Amino acid sequence: MPQGWVGAHRDLAGKILTRQRELGMRPVLPAFTGHVPAELAGDAGPAALTTAVDSADPADPAGARDWQGHRTHVVGPEDPTFRRLAAATVRTQQEFWGTDHRYAADPFIEMIPVQEDPGYPGRVAAALLAGLTDADPEATWFLQTWPFSYQEHFWTAERVRAFLGDIDAGRLVLLDLWAEAQPQWRRFDGFGGRDWMWCALLNFGGRNEPLADLPGVTEELEAALAASHPPMGAGLSMEATGSVPVFFERVLDATWRPPAPLTEWLGDWAAQRYRLPPDEAAERAGAAWDGLARTVLGAGGYRVFPEAFTGLLTMRPPVNPFETTLARPSQAAPDTPGTSGTQASPSIPGDPGPLAAEVRALLWYEPDTLIRAWITLVELAEEHPHLASGPLGADLVETAVGVLARCGELTFLTAFDPAGVCDDEAAERFLTVFDDLDTLLATRPEYRYDHWEAQALRWATSDEDARALADNARRLVTVWGQVGDGYLDDYSARYWSGLVGYYGRRWREWARWHPIGTAEEWEARLQQMEADFLSEGPAAPPAHDSVTVVSRRLLDTYGPLFINAARALREQDMPDDDGAPR
Repeated sequence: MPQGWVGAHRDLAGKILTRQRELGMRPVLPAFTGHVPAELAGDAGPAALTTAVDSADPADPAGARDWQGHRTHVVGPEDPTFRRLAAATVRTQQEFWGTDHRYAADPFIEMIPVQEDPGYPGRVAAALLAGLTDADPEATWFLQTWPFSYQEHFWTAERVRAFLGDIDAGRLVLLDLWAEAQPQWRRFDGFGGRDWMWCALLNFGGRNEPLADLPGVTEELEAALAASHPPMGAGLSMEATGSVPVFFERVLDATWRPPAPLTEWLGDWAAQRYRLPPDEAAERAGAAWDGLARTVLGAGGYRVFPEAFTGLLTMRPPVNPFETTLARPSQAAPDTPGTSGTQASPSIPGDPGPLAAEVRALLWYEPDTLIRAWITLVELAEEHPHLASGPLGADLVETAVGVLARCGELTFLTAFDPAGVCDDEAAERFLTVFDDLDTLLATRPEYRYDHWEAQALRWATSDEDARALADNARRLVTVWGQVGDGYLDDYSARYWSGLVGYYGRRWREWARWHPIGTAEEWEARLQQMEADFLSEGPAAPPAHDSVTVVSRRLLDTYGPLFINAARALREQDMPDDDGAPR
């Protein structure tokens, strides 16, 4: 990053910390975790692993690990450099910003320790705490429990107990990072009475498709509070802001008081969000949000998790998407309800593999309910035009995303099969979904890629700075790292105008090639498209009407399509009179 950016953010951090303290908050500062340049790493010791679970290179040097294709080196806890650097990191921050004696350090985040000796993590903890307390005798260490979940095969109950047992309980606070979905406090019985915090994450990469489990999140929090070793507090641990705000509002409200019944709470929340008096409009707004909570925001065990859920539209198109797994439930999903309505259903070709099953699984709710909620929100915006410039406009966009993302998948199944195009009209309709989404998203600045990049460029003080910052902004939401590395492509995919156009160009090219002859040629074409985006950025946002006008047009187009296509896909599972699936 440009040095000017580093210095400006150091100053900004000081202002943020000052304001937090004025508000009575006690901030947590980052701490040293053992990662150093290769020249400082030295020898990790005789017990060092030379081949790691997360690295396939048998020639890996001791003390090295790969994380998603990035090589990192660690200094051993027996090396005095570890303790010295841990202390120096704290002292430097104290000089800049002062301290509240709280420090976050995750030495094993998504990386197996470099030694297989069960005592090695405890030695790292001892060196880390020694360095912290050398610089700050009142230091408390905040540690994420994410490694215990992410690499559960390594962090067995015995290893975790040994690791935590080597740490002074009075110096440690554990953060149960994804407690609404993968609660580690249940696995480790409230961490044996140690201080811990219940955290809500929602999704990874800051993805903004409206998908959450509003009914379940407070149930998980209430269960933790009723446990024999309850948390000392609760918090939010999202990887980015701006995704499904109602989820985080519900969590925060439940930390202060027992949660009200969800339908009642949503009625109050919608009225406050839109600043509506207690009248018929407020009741309708509450009913719309209740519909969202019974559909896309009642996701049960489905999570937006990179290895488990991406959605077809934002997916990097593989050679054969019909064999692609889109979603896996982390627990039993809600039962798929029956269908209703009388309009004719479009036909869908024979079941083309796992893709169709995964799309079916994403329709755990009654589509009519979601469309009724969308209708109500659009009507409120038409009747109260001033509301569309505020949160209601954002809610129109997110509700439409929830519908059009599924419409794209359903239409894809109608348009294509592994052999090629089976419905030209449906194929064009699939590609039109991207254009329509791009137009809708362009109506709001928070859903425009150019807004994201412009915010980054505000920190530039030279043309060189601007090039570096634009490159970083583009990489974060596309390839993340390097073109072709294949590790975190589209990890932070977003439904943003500009990005959706980029996704559409990929799928349009896929449709032109399908069926694809060689995987190597297709991979080269994808990489060229990625490189083009990084060098040129997205196309300019499309011209558009107001968010209300565009929403009405999309509702009239995609509402009936969604209901009919979802019914047609479900009916494939219904047996004929002879008991065979259709």
